[in-house]
Amino acid sequence: MNKSQLFLFAIIIFYVSNIALPSIHGFLIIWKWAVLFLLVFVFYAHTTFREKSEYFFPDHLYLAFGSMVVYAITVTYLSTEAFTGIYKILGLTFILILASRLSKYFMVAEHNGSFCRSMITVGMLVVFSSVILYALGINMGRGAGETRFSGWTDNPNTLGMMLLPIYPILLLFSFKVKKISLTSPRVLLVLAIVVVVLTGSRASLAAIGVSTLVIVSFQEGGKIKLVLLGIISLLVVALVGSELREAMENMAAFQRSETLVLSGREQVWALGIMLIGENPYFGYGFDEEVALISQYSHLLHDHQGKVFHNSYLSYVVHLGFIGAVPLIWLIAVSLKNLLTLKTNSSSYQEMNMKLIAGAMVLSSLVHAIFETWLFSPGNLATLLFWIALFSLNSQKRIIRSN
Repeated sequence: MNKSQLFLFAIIIFYVSNIALPSIHGFLIIWKWAVLFLLVFVFYAHTTFREKSEYFFPDHLYLAFGSMVVYAITVTYLSTEAFTGIYKILGLTFILILASRLSKYFMVAEHNGSFCRSMITVGMLVVFSSVILYALGINMGRGAGETRFSGWTDNPNTLGMMLLPIYPILLLFSFKVKKISLTSPRVLLVLAIVVVVLTGSRASLAAIGVSTLVIVSFQEGGKIKLVLLGIISLLVVALVGSELREAMENMAAFQRSETLVLSGREQVWALGIMLIGENPYFGYGFDEEVALISQYSHLLHDHQGKVFHNSYLSYVVHLGFIGAVPLIWLIAVSLKNLLTLKTNSSSYQEMNMKLIAGAMVLSSLVHAIFETWLFSPGNLATLLFWIALFSLNSQKRIIRSN
């Protein structure tokens, strides 16, 4: 099994670990972390000089990540959940180290294709299994028997999120591969959109809209492209903006279900903002989320779960506004690199790879408004997000001859 095949196996295990069969979850969790440790060993112990040196990350990237980790450990050490919090930080640091190594590997021109093929293979498995189950009337996860479709996963939102990292690859390939077959990018793209619609996941729909904006904006097309971009922009703004506006209005008080538009998220967001107001600068430490929400559960009439359902709110509650500085810097630099993609890419292949990475990053940042996962080391999309962010911020080493 080569490196690309091992990577594919790891992603499949991560995806399958979200199956709606609680009896095997423990077994799958052990497997997915075991495969990740194997990935680290293989990619660090058996790496060619070219894979190590052709691409590098600027110093400010290391400074941002380093300061984020050190600050998180310091604040969490002083919290009430110090042990589990630091354990989670170490898990996230492990994911970041692995993502940086994988991004260098896949940015090398000869490995670009293996990343895309691996993700398309995962997409085929998710799409075809979902279509078959839907045709058979099988809905295994939460909401079974209701209008939202979760397929074999534990949650409709999980199924929607599974297709987010794969969508920009299928869309970009749809512009380049004209052939139509059952496994062609265009057919898979349409099926992926249908599956996301069936999940009813508004966060996933908004995210693929953003992903479409990024990919289409870099394609040739003149007036047709501008019209398409305008339509997609309006749809994304309408979907995200209107619901966020109503949610903000409902957050003025802990409203009950008849006024809620985001399945109770308004209530837990209001709680998060209240908690930030009480400790705005330093935060409460990593992994305090569950304890804090449990403590104020009497205010949450309709909210489900023990997380804030917002990666940014969760992050600031954990680490405060001081801890948010490195994150804001990382996002700002990533957006700048995406906007200057055409001028800063050394080759057409590199530009396409960074375009896919940029679409993955930006769509994930939008999706993270509604879900808490950007800093969750065990989440199926976390590793892929950080691979994309490292890839977008990587630079090719220029070797000058005398």
